[in-house]
Amino acid sequence: MTKCDMVVLPDLARRHTLIKERLKIFKNGIDPPLMVSAKKGSGIVKLRFLILSIVGGLERAREVANRKKLFRFANVKSWRNSTSRDQQKKGPSYYVRLRKGLKNPSKNKRTDRKFKKTSKARKYK
Repeated sequence: MTKCDMVVLPDLARRHTLIKERLKIFKNGIDPPLMVSAKKGSGIVKLRFLILSIVGGLERAREVANRKKLFRFANVKSWRNSTSRDQQKKGPSYYVRLRKGLKNPSKNKRTDRKFKKTSKARKYK
């Protein structure tokens, strides 16, 4: 609340309680309303302290968010670069492996087809 020096004290107290009740509705509202007078300079120190604490909190939150982002990026990058020995030996897992020829030559017809890359091997009937 500004211009508190221009209002009579009983009226100022009534306005203070009304605004305090309205601020309870909001989640992030500051509980006690600040009464500031630029002419007399009352309440300016509290207002400065409140603004600096809010700005300082925002800066700290940004720093923490940046640290988390860098940490996540470093973990993803190291995860991508590391491969297990099994993957290096086997090669890509999405190629279909053809079955070896069967004893009966009439059933070997399916092994001659070209298959597309798939994530799961196809089963022969």
